[in-house]
Amino acid sequence: MSILKVLLAVFILNLVIFTNVNGQAYHPLLGNKYKWEEFYHEASFCGLTSGGLLIEGIDTIISTVSYKTILKEPIMGSGSGITFCPPYIVNDSIQSLKSLLREDTLLRKVFIYSVNAEYLLYDFNVSDGDTLQNYYGSSSSILVVDSVRSINYQGLGLRRTVFANPPGVYLGFFYIEGIGGHFGLTDNGFSGIGFWNELTCVRDSNNNSIWGNCMSSFVGLDNNDSYTPMNFHYLYSTKDFYVSGEIKSGVAVELIDVSGKLIYSNPKVKPHEAKSISFIKPGIYLYAIHYNGKTNSGRFIVY
Repeated sequence: MSILKVLLAVFILNLVIFTNVNGQAYHPLLGNKYKWEEFYHEASFCGLTSGGLLIEGIDTIISTVSYKTILKEPIMGSGSGITFCPPYIVNDSIQSLKSLLREDTLLRKVFIYSVNAEYLLYDFNVSDGDTLQNYYGSSSSILVVDSVRSINYQGLGLRRTVFANPPGVYLGFFYIEGIGGHFGLTDNGFSGIGFWNELTCVRDSNNNSIWGNCMSSFVGLDNNDSYTPMNFHYLYSTKDFYVSGEIKSGVAVELIDVSGKLIYSNPKVKPHEAKSISFIKPGIYLYAIHYNGKTNSGRFIVY
């Protein structure tokens, strides 16, 4: 038998073994330009307190490791006062950094970066009875996998789904390959008593619903005066920033790095007044602008 035939036979054998073990092709969670619609429940009027639309941003590198930025745009309700009721619309004039994720498509795992460390968020190689380290913020617990099944979802096709039953969580928890966890994209199995998160739907890059029940529209609020924010501008050439908006008095500005450390605070920044922040090193930062009892936050990147 020729060497070429031997190599071909080995390749076919490996392909058969790979197919039998994995069962189906892997569907990546990141890189699809998906949009995840999340709502936050509580025992309140209309049963909801807030919502957010999560989208993929650019990649960033931390300690030589590349992460995908996940940005959040707030979902606004039409209710007056403190109520949060339908119809819901997305405020696409405000973006903030939600999380940093990394996916290993060979290992079929998704990781989250938080507090200067990386944690396992999803593992799609687990089997019935395996244990998972349930990461939530700075705390963790052990999750026992009840079952792992391939489910044929309408519009998605066959997807590997992991079911677990964390202590104190009503009706358990599950996460879906290529979609995320039903408690939210970056929440893998923790829910507090009296409140909980829910991933209500996932949309494709054309805003078509591909999973779940989408409740919000994509009508932006850029021209809605009641939501006109103060805007933050970073000048790469001079390493300055300034704030713009329809306000004459000063505003308070805070800058925070991805570890949560406050690196700059100024309680009196005048609109369109340049402020030097040349000391800032390359990376991703959050800003918070406080004015008239409101806060506008978002992220900016220093190269």
